[in-house]
Amino acid sequence: MTKTFTHKGKPLTDERAEKIAADALADLDAMSDNEARKRTRPPGSLVKRMGRPRVGGAEGTGPSTQVRVRVSGELLGQLDAQAARSHRSRSEIIRDAIEAHLRAS
Repeated sequence: MTKTFTHKGKPLTDERAEKIAADALADLDAMSDNEARKRTRPPGSLVKRMGRPRVGGAEGTGPSTQVRVRVSGELLGQLDAQAARSHRSRSEIIRDAIEAHLRAS
């Protein structure tokens, strides 16, 4: 199955993509250097941002280890409800709960 990409609700063909890119470059050319720097990223900056963020943010200690656990449907429902209420991910809530449990031990 081929995925169809769209831009502003219309199918994105090679021709439309080229026009969109040309328009964006023309807009950049019309901007002052200072304004253009604010709206663009230096080469290579996207590479640094790919993948999951380090645990602990940018100051994290390196890659994290993934741990899989099984939980009941009821516990998963409670976890998802808490995640929705607090606007946090399941992983953030689970990490905080493990840290709190280990500190209390």
